[in-house]
Amino acid sequence: MRWNTKAVALFLITVSTPATAQDKAPPLPDGVQTTGPAGTSGAVKSYDDVGYAAVGGTASGTISATSSALSAGAFAEVTALDSGKTILVAIAGNIPDSAGHLLTLSPEAARLLGVSGDRAAVRVRQVEPADVDAVALREGQPASARMDAPPVLLTGLRTMLDAKKAPPPAVAAVTPATKPPAVDAAAMKPPPAKPAAKPAAVKPTPAPAAKPSTSTPKPAAAAASGRYQVQVATFSTRDRAAGVAKAMGGSVQPAGRYFRVRLGPYATRAAATSARDGAAKRGYGDARVVTD
Repeated sequence: MRWNTKAVALFLITVSTPATAQDKAPPLPDGVQTTGPAGTSGAVKSYDDVGYAAVGGTASGTISATSSALSAGAFAEVTALDSGKTILVAIAGNIPDSAGHLLTLSPEAARLLGVSGDRAAVRVRQVEPADVDAVALREGQPASARMDAPPVLLTGLRTMLDAKKAPPPAVAAVTPATKPPAVDAAAMKPPPAKPAAKPAAVKPTPAPAAKPSTSTPKPAAAAASGRYQVQVATFSTRDRAAGVAKAMGGSVQPAGRYFRVRLGPYATRAAATSARDGAAKRGYGDARVVTD
């Protein structure tokens, strides 16, 4: 039985190499460019952009594209912004930045993406595919199917594309200020002021003579007197005695080395007793009524 050489090679690579998205794809076959600043410097590892893709690549029968940002040997997911359809393509060469679009898709890649015209709005995102997908693209076969972009993502991508297409805001022209007309200084000079009329002289009216007071001044109230006092407390310093006396409304009376705080005098014992009771309520329980 004759074996298909390509099928056997594909089977051996698939079995011997784990198909993980993190594995770096092997280099492209001989004859495909793998050098260049974008492909070797690592500067485009996170390339992700929205723009337009043209159709008309020369690599017929391959699912590939030429890019203005990614060098040959890279891989990219291309999403159509009108449908959300997403495919994986191999970057086979470069186009100049002046081309006006991000990618030029091969006819087969455009067919898989569902592009019917010569131009389509797309998202281009560089990826590191699984080995099995990289080998499939080299063999002219499509990679494993990608999930379509959800509507909410497409809305955001279309907004980004519209922002890129919007022209810059126009700057309003500045109109030079017109020169104000010349002002005649003579015309602006105020007329001379007329002298103010002198006020008529006013004779002063004499003030009426003050009448002598006939009221008799009242005599000053007699000083408080009495023979009853309330002795609130006795202190060894004048300062403490003065503070209590001020708070109680009393007076300080020296007595040898001590100082007494007393209230009064009061004319009657009843008045003195009432004052003593008030001192007791304020914390001076030893207060007592004394007589001179």
